[in-house]
Amino acid sequence: MPSGDGFVTVQTRFPEGKVAAVVHPVQVVDDRAAVVVDLTMEEPGKSLILSNAFSVGGLSHAGGVRLVDLPGSRVWTPGTTSAGEFTATDDRVVLAPDRPVRVVTLFAVPDLERVDVMIPRVGLVEGVPVVAGDAGTPSLESLGLSGEATFPAPVSIGSYSEAYAEGVSSRSSGDEQTVTLGADVLFASDDATLSPQAGAMVDAAAASIQAAAGSGEVLVVGHTDDIASVEYNLDLSQRRAAAVAERLGPALGSGFTIRTEGKGKAEPAVPGTTTEARAANRRVEIRFSAASTPRLDMGAVPEATVPVATGNDQVEFEVKPNDSGSFSASVTQVVRRDGYLVGTVTIARVSGNGDSMFPLTLLGIDGVERQVYQHGDQAFGAWRLYLLDSSGMIFPAQHSAGDRVKAGGVRQSGTEVNPVSVLTDRSSSTASPVGIGVPWTVIWPDPGTDTISIEAPNRFRITDIPVVNG
Repeated sequence: MPSGDGFVTVQTRFPEGKVAAVVHPVQVVDDRAAVVVDLTMEEPGKSLILSNAFSVGGLSHAGGVRLVDLPGSRVWTPGTTSAGEFTATDDRVVLAPDRPVRVVTLFAVPDLERVDVMIPRVGLVEGVPVVAGDAGTPSLESLGLSGEATFPAPVSIGSYSEAYAEGVSSRSSGDEQTVTLGADVLFASDDATLSPQAGAMVDAAAASIQAAAGSGEVLVVGHTDDIASVEYNLDLSQRRAAAVAERLGPALGSGFTIRTEGKGKAEPAVPGTTTEARAANRRVEIRFSAASTPRLDMGAVPEATVPVATGNDQVEFEVKPNDSGSFSASVTQVVRRDGYLVGTVTIARVSGNGDSMFPLTLLGIDGVERQVYQHGDQAFGAWRLYLLDSSGMIFPAQHSAGDRVKAGGVRQSGTEVNPVSVLTDRSSSTASPVGIGVPWTVIWPDPGTDTISIEAPNRFRITDIPVVNG
């Protein structure tokens, strides 16, 4: 095992108590890179089931660990075996003062001398050395796994934002940019004629595309919900794409070429047949390539309807409708690094039953999100803790989750739309004692401002948070 320089010790807080994490240098052997983290419970009489912290969507392995390259906007996710299991330690173990735990996760080999490691409930550990391993470096066999393993190549870190206007959003993954306009705000039902309000919306989208790209090819794609026949929906989607392109062309100018497609109901944004899902699926997407993310400017930040604090002050709020008590939130720091903001938000219970369940939707998903498919990584993370900006709500950084892997070796694919994982901490416990402040790490795309405002909808808002350079 490597020794000497390169080990990083991090102190963190779980609701169950204080924990020390020693992060080893990333060890490379053949086609795998091993991330090893030694955890020690530092408070007598406390214990912690690690599956409440390290798993992904309730799965039974420590698959929530990530390798992160912020300058390159890349993320490595754990490997999987031919049996469909994460190449990671089984996390159904208990951490206690007399029972330290070693957590291991295996990845593809990063092409870096140093890499950041995102560890759930521990945070973003920066600049971990990548070194040559040896005979003691963890392997599939040492983790109790068998068969062949596949280690995914890194994927691009993406962004997602929503304008304050209903149904308007933008997302990016690498150079691939998409502005989405909800069909319900563009057209009347079963119609393909733009309303005056819709025309202004398309013009605003054109301005954001010009600022981001300058020139190039633009693809306008129409989508419908699942109601009516395939033929009807295909025709409607084609006519709606053409209507948007007709307005978009003059607004963009001669530096752009425009193509149109109609997908009908073949590519839903979210699964299901609920009213909310169908509304999200009725849309027109404007796709183009650009190195920078389009910034939509479509209205001022709305007035707060939740408790508000400023700077590093605490804000107190209640959790409804489950009435699990009152909590406080404060932002410890926000650091600018390589095009991103790395923030630490501390959540503490103020009153209520400390043994009751910590509200898993506190910073996660309450119902179906517009344009974003929900799954465990989002529902249990700080996905809804977004920045408030002149361009809208900027959500935490995200990346493709690829095929989902389920406990027991069952791989899920083809049943989920745009499954993504987010660069945030996940909910850590089923209990939240009064007075215990638990830190959450969140990584956002950097809007470039000296201060930021954040909001957890229906929970709280904190404005004028200072940003420091890392």
